[in-house]
Order: sequence, then structure tokens, then C-alpha cells
Amino acid sequence: TKAPEMEAPEVVGVIKAYTTLWTIVHEAAASGAGGDGSKEVLNAKVRLLEGLGSQLLGALGLRLQDVAEHMTPPDVANVFEAFAQLGQTSDAKTLQALALRLQDVVQKMSANDVARTFSAYSKLREIQLAPQAQALALAP
Repeated sequence: TKAPEMEAPEVVGVIKAYTTLWTIVHEAAASGAGGDGSKEVLNAKVRLLEGLGSQLLGALGLRLQDVAEHMTPPDVANVFEAFAQLGQTSDAKTLQALALRLQDVVQKMSANDVARTFSAYSKLREIQLAPQAQALALAP
């Protein structure tokens, strides 16, 4: 399912907001800090958030493919950064649309946006290559 008719800034805003919530919940779970202190409750919140988040990112990813051509340089950097923080993208087509937009706007990016995008892209590549590296390490 595609997200409703949203413009590029709205798609980016929702992705950033979800990333912030995801970070808060995961940090709380990692530290064991929760409203009632129950590890089971925290784990349930994480599972719920990740299940809903996966659906949300899927829908936003489809919408992002439609609006990528209207993304500003900071929008591109923000989405790359959010995906890196989440450790995932919605799918390969979304990442491809984002990479194509990056090619269009890279000359207009500030040094900070270039650095943030490069850092995020590197992290995403590490995440993508991690299973391959692990398989190679296990190979005889």
C-alpha cells in the first residue's frame, strides 16, 4: 500500500519522525528504562513499533519513489540518514530512486549534507554487506 498523496517534504518529515520514535524506543529497551520498568513491556513495544514501522516504511517508500524528483538536497541527506539509523530501507527501488535523486542534487548540496549522505550511505552498505562478510568468514 502506498502512502496517501503526500509531497516530498511530508514524506521526509514522516520518515524522520518515525526514526526519532524508533530511536527513543530502542534506546529505552536497551537501557531497560520504561514506564513500568518491565522488560517484557519494552520488548512488546519494540516488536509493535517494528511491525508497524515496516508497513509504514513500505508505504512511504512507494510514495518516495513518486516524489523523489522533488526532494531538496537536505531531504535526500535526511532520508539517507534516517534509513541508515534504522538500518534498513523500504526496498531496493526506493533506494534506487533516492540514489538517482542524489545524482541530480549532489552539486547543490552543502558540505554538511554531502558528509551526512556519505556517512549514511557507507553505513547502509555495511549493513547490506554484513551477511556476505559473515558467510565468507564461515566458509572453509
